[in-house]
Amino acid sequence: MRRLLATLTLTAVAVAGVALTSIAESASASTGQKYYVNCNAKVAGSGSEASPWTSLSSISSHGDFHPGDQVLLKRGSSCHGRLSTTGSGAAGSPIVLGAYGKGSRPLVAGSGTVDSTGAVELRNQQYWTIQDLRITNTVGGRSSKLYRAGVLIRNDSAGKLSGITVQRVDVRSVASSMNKNYGDPREWGGIIAVTSTQRSANWFSGLTIRNNTIAGVGRTGVMVSNHNYPRSADTGVRVSYNRIDKPRGDGIVVRGTLSARVDHNRVSNANSAWPCAECGKISPKTANAGIWTATSKNTRIDHNEAWGTKAKGGDGEGFDVDVSAVGTVVEYNYAHDNEAGGVLLCGSRNAVVRFNILQNNGRSAIAFIGSRPARNTSIYNNTIYNSSKAGARVVRYFNGAHGSGITFKNNLVYNYSWNNYFWPTKKVTTAANTLIGNQGAGRPRDAKTSWVNPGLKKAGSGRTGMGTLKGYKPKHPSSFKRGVAIPKTVKVDLFGKRINPSKPPRGAAG
Repeated sequence: MRRLLATLTLTAVAVAGVALTSIAESASASTGQKYYVNCNAKVAGSGSEASPWTSLSSISSHGDFHPGDQVLLKRGSSCHGRLSTTGSGAAGSPIVLGAYGKGSRPLVAGSGTVDSTGAVELRNQQYWTIQDLRITNTVGGRSSKLYRAGVLIRNDSAGKLSGITVQRVDVRSVASSMNKNYGDPREWGGIIAVTSTQRSANWFSGLTIRNNTIAGVGRTGVMVSNHNYPRSADTGVRVSYNRIDKPRGDGIVVRGTLSARVDHNRVSNANSAWPCAECGKISPKTANAGIWTATSKNTRIDHNEAWGTKAKGGDGEGFDVDVSAVGTVVEYNYAHDNEAGGVLLCGSRNAVVRFNILQNNGRSAIAFIGSRPARNTSIYNNTIYNSSKAGARVVRYFNGAHGSGITFKNNLVYNYSWNNYFWPTKKVTTAANTLIGNQGAGRPRDAKTSWVNPGLKKAGSGRTGMGTLKGYKPKHPSSFKRGVAIPKTVKVDLFGKRINPSKPPRGAAG
């Protein structure tokens, strides 16, 4: 990883010293202009508010926009076609693509853009804010043989691209190929940021995707993917407060990132396409999950809710820490009613799964893929609830029993379903778990295991929404049995209550 960090540092210095100099100079000389677009207007104008442009082609043909410029679409209007731009903003002076006036957000209807494009696009540009738009990109229904996106952000050999934000955008009905024609179908769908494969180091810095709603897109809701990893990695990535419903494949994916944060999102009913005629045969390439990361380092996935993920295309868990993800922390999340499980570990290293509530997920709360062994997985202070109807184990593996370095501590397990624990390895370290209900072969057997119900207010009563989890709080916190010590950096439980890491509670709340 030292090579990666060194490359990032050297390349950042080179880009900052050369490529961004001209942008900084233009920022000091630019006061910023406003350009108005009303696609419902009958007479094409000059781009002023009194005489607006009437088509997206006027934006595309304008030439470079400059720092501080604003391109504003009239609320309540509908524009058809592809919205692409040129030019970049500067630090502290981004270019804004947004809305003006009163009423509903303006619509950009891609209406089925050509292959490998988006309804709204940035290519090799930086310091842009895209906000307050409605976006669609489909024609003739949900199926397509082409790759498309709602918002597409690309870095093609541009070095470091900084300061891009997508916020308060509603993306719906994007039809894209679900299975592999070429490239990766996961890199198409709702809001997509991709760095293509090149020999030089290229990455996004400070990419922010927040407060967006995404529904009914194929294949992925939000994707951040850097093909240059580990030569370079996207830095300062944050995907937060988004609401994603019925993506035909994955909900949120981050790959090729360094210290990304995925937080406060809600993903519901992911992997909703299979079986479908254009999906192809079910295989590892068709598998999807609610929120996951791969080929990344130090990703933090926190305060998210994932529910209703389907399993027919493969996987089907709420959360997934996947191949070559190193140092991922999955904490303070709520996974419930996902068909295949709560959290999947697949080829990860040094993953931490802590202070989550995993309720009534099918097959198992925790799952391991033996053919892609997870190494050094620490699972502690989670509250797991499996009802008799869930048909789930607490832990299972599939595709072979392989893996190493699993610890399972301070967890509070209510299991009224299948009673055996299927670990992928015989060497599992357990300590201070509390087990209620059916607990069979493979269960924790250390001296600090407890069988005494700690008395939560109403375990298993969570519904849709993080605000429904109050039943998982203890009735009498002062008498709650303590667990073994956890890292001192952990200061609060799932509900934000301060805890003593030397004597933490058992489960996600104390």
